[in-house]
Amino acid sequence: MKNNQNKVSKSGFRAANRPPEGVTYKVKNSYFGSIYGQEEKDAVLEAMDQEWLTNGPQTAMFEEEFASYHNTSYAFTTSNCTAALHIASDLLNLQPEDEVITTPCTFIATSQPILCRGSKVIFADIDQKTFNIDPKSIEDKITSNTKAIFLVHDGGHVCDMDPILELAKKHNILILEDAARSPGAEYKGRKTGTFGDVGVFSFHCIKNMTTLGEGGMLITNNDQYAKLTPMLRSMGVKYFFEFEEDELPDDEMIREYPFDAIEINGTIPRNYRMTESQSAVGRVQLKKLDKLNEKRRQFAHHMTDKLLNIDELTPPHEADYCKHVYHLYNLLFDGLPFGVKTRNLIDKLNKEKGIQSGGGINMPNYLHKLYRDRGYKKGICPIAEKTYSQSFSLPINPRLTYEDIDYMVNSLKSAIYELKHSSN
Repeated sequence: MKNNQNKVSKSGFRAANRPPEGVTYKVKNSYFGSIYGQEEKDAVLEAMDQEWLTNGPQTAMFEEEFASYHNTSYAFTTSNCTAALHIASDLLNLQPEDEVITTPCTFIATSQPILCRGSKVIFADIDQKTFNIDPKSIEDKITSNTKAIFLVHDGGHVCDMDPILELAKKHNILILEDAARSPGAEYKGRKTGTFGDVGVFSFHCIKNMTTLGEGGMLITNNDQYAKLTPMLRSMGVKYFFEFEEDELPDDEMIREYPFDAIEINGTIPRNYRMTESQSAVGRVQLKKLDKLNEKRRQFAHHMTDKLLNIDELTPPHEADYCKHVYHLYNLLFDGLPFGVKTRNLIDKLNKEKGIQSGGGINMPNYLHKLYRDRGYKKGICPIAEKTYSQSFSLPINPRLTYEDIDYMVNSLKSAIYELKHSSN
């Protein structure tokens, strides 16, 4: 019988969590990044008993609680983080003549909304220690056309915000924080998503908190953005009581039609709403977030302490200014002195040690066909490209045990030893 485990269904689903034939995973890289219990199940059933199953009381309470957790004025649920990114790009009113600086090493969704607005994506290089966008590289990329910076707190480690904010203030540049991978992370005691003009979050199934597999949130302190966001996530629907006095149509139209649909900043809005069941689960998950993040931190610190003295290996860095929440545990491997590539180590961990490891930081976005077709070429961000070639990841999630961590550490040490000596 043929092995069909790697085939893709018509829906695009790939059974990616299954090991190669003949391999049994001892430590899996879970595609569920949080923990669900009876509380989440009860929350779904409670939401299902409501009359409204979308845009109702659970959503309103989730938004209020999320805003309170971040000490920010407004929070708005969305169907996913990509939707929040599109809304944010519309709020910032990006235009074709505008340039937006962003990191190359992030999921492709971060920069796609910039392209959708017709603006130009400018990639700044990364800091090799944190894997985040380098403020010095941002400064080098700023021109008179720079409208915004789309930064990403990658893997759960926070960007160095002070110099970025200083640049933004000096050059009158807007900031969007993609905090998809860093809910609960902090910079000098302040949570991610609260530094920029807009912050966005992901509740996809692999994230530190999740709302039934998909979901997102947009937060802001900007009153005007808060006024426009509900319409941008709901087809541009604006009820007449929301209009300014000088915008109101005649009385006959107001009596005949309950609402009007409008265009916002050159955008025809779409439906980006979250369901009530998702919001209900999100409320439970938010209460658990700090506890689950702390488990990730404890596991990561335990693993890092045991890997620090391996010459060929660089464990994740955690800067003094940062509370890292370890959405990912990305490491760097330098096997070139003895002729071994990072891919060789990943294969050995998967096939021989039973550890489901994989690539580390995201491939620089400009190497995707989407950007190659637009003239972007290799060499734009040399540090990002080198770091990508050396990076790999180990499983990290709150359901691991210290036995799992110790097994990964010992297996990684032995794998590097075996690769080093087999190449001699």
